[in-house]
Amino acid sequence: MVPKFWGLSQRVPCRVNFDLMEALLTHSLKLLVVGLLATVSTSAFADPIIGPYFGLGVGAVAPMDKRTGTDAGKTSYKIGYLGNVAAGFSLGNGFRPEFDVGFGSSRLNQTQAFGRVSGRLTKLSYTLNMFYDFDRLNWPITPYVGVGGGGTSIHGGTLQSGTGVMMSGFRPSVQGIVGASYPVTPSLRVNLDYRYLETFNVKFTAANAGFITGNHGNIGESGVLLSLRYTFGAPPKAMQHTQQVAETTAPPEPIVAAAPEPQRAFQVFFDFDRSDISADAGSIIDKAADTVKAGHLATINVTGHTDTVGKVPYNQKLSERRALAVKDRLAADGIAETDIATTGVGKSGLLVPTPDGVREPQNRRAEIVLH
Repeated sequence: MVPKFWGLSQRVPCRVNFDLMEALLTHSLKLLVVGLLATVSTSAFADPIIGPYFGLGVGAVAPMDKRTGTDAGKTSYKIGYLGNVAAGFSLGNGFRPEFDVGFGSSRLNQTQAFGRVSGRLTKLSYTLNMFYDFDRLNWPITPYVGVGGGGTSIHGGTLQSGTGVMMSGFRPSVQGIVGASYPVTPSLRVNLDYRYLETFNVKFTAANAGFITGNHGNIGESGVLLSLRYTFGAPPKAMQHTQQVAETTAPPEPIVAAAPEPQRAFQVFFDFDRSDISADAGSIIDKAADTVKAGHLATINVTGHTDTVGKVPYNQKLSERRALAVKDRLAADGIAETDIATTGVGKSGLLVPTPDGVREPQNRRAEIVLH
């Protein structure tokens, strides 16, 4: 009969359903490969993202051969499964603190003393990591390194017919990581990395025909992990500011000047008690005619005025003659008479208000308004 040692007997308690764990890891790997194939043609995004992230990975693990310090001698293992889930925070400056939970399972191969043995070496690790992404290199992929520490629960081996080896215990552990990531989208990255995990002071127990020996030692394992990492965040503010500056400093589009508004009103002045067109008045009337012929305006109103010298009836007739004189000049310039309306207002509508009987040159005028 084999005596109990750390709860060990012919029956090993708390066996893990390894077939179920293998199936879950296999399906996870298939889903991950399908996701990679669906995004293989997507362009790369080099911009780092600030914010929390979540990761899921699967891969392979190879525990290192280990001298147990017991009657079992040296143990060896087959390549097994590796999986992990991780949560962290990308700081946008290359650093990423992360907490991950990893599961590994490898079949025992043989021991130095007992030959081929059955059972599995399983581990469940809890590790706090710190990564640094070399994302300022502007490469299609982003290399990274990481170190971490935490604790790992080790369980493995069997005791058959009083002979075998067991590893057990929850012990401190450290790991080192090197890898590279590819940005499928600004938030989603594919990672491939190598990990070495060392678990310290694991208890080894060997049973040989009822005789039990024990010892403590470290277990190291190498793993390759393929994972997806999704970050919930945005590019750093400095990068957003750079993009905004680039947009605001772009050369402005040329401004097309609006066509000037055509002149609509002209003043023509007359000598005292006269209605004939002077040379200066003629040039102003010609300018008004050119504006109309340019097609900007269609109708013309001409209003004659006088100063306050003279009787009202006389000044009314004089203002009308002045309006007609302007009309004749416009007609001579090629403006249709039907487009010209004339009126005289005599002494009313003074440009410069004066008492009656005052000779004011500014009031002896005709006003041309274009519509």
